[in-house]
Amino acid sequence: MACDGIWDVLTSQEAVSFVLKNTYKNKYNTHRRTIAELQRGVENLLDACCAEDLHESDGIGTDNMTAVLVEIAK
Repeated sequence: MACDGIWDVLTSQEAVSFVLKNTYKNKYNTHRRTIAELQRGVENLLDACCAEDLHESDGIGTDNMTAVLVEIAK
């Protein structure tokens, strides 16, 4: 779940792919993550969405950003 500050930068699929690659390392690894690992995953997602250059961003990546990563246990 995330606010428009994330969705202005990434599509839903790009966000899911980012989390799978960077938090879970691949889409087939099913072991549960610790709260600290999930927190780092969200922090990495937010960092990736931040504009690197405010003058050349056209406002993309400069909005406030909120995201919640929910892991559903089977």
